[in-house]
Amino acid sequence: MKHRNSWPWVTALAVTAAWLLALFPSLASALLFHRQAMGDGEFWRLWTGHWIHFTPTHLVLDTLVLAWAGSMVERRDRGHWLIFLATAPWIISAGLLVFLPDLEIYGGLSGLATGAVVLWVVELQERS
Repeated sequence: MKHRNSWPWVTALAVTAAWLLALFPSLASALLFHRQAMGDGEFWRLWTGHWIHFTPTHLVLDTLVLAWAGSMVERRDRGHWLIFLATAPWIISAGLLVFLPDLEIYGGLSGLATGAVVLWVVELQERS
């Protein structure tokens, strides 16, 4: 469903979630992508790890890119954006598990932010 020029509330919610989680660093250990914990059945980490950041700079850069690109995508097609946000964390995490077997801990919106930029460019190409 097209939502041209509507306020990007889904993007705002995703960015706000990352900032709110940063206010509670004690939650990070329970939410980070952590290979051993996931091996023990903590599968939510496949999704939640993307919203945890290691430094304030990491948080600022990731959320700036996600806010910009996500807003562009969401204003063009909120449905595509919702599908992306619901599925991309799982796909990225699965890729990390398979292709980076030595990676023990991961956090941050970098993968989602990069994916949002790619999705926006693809949608621009489809429009032209």
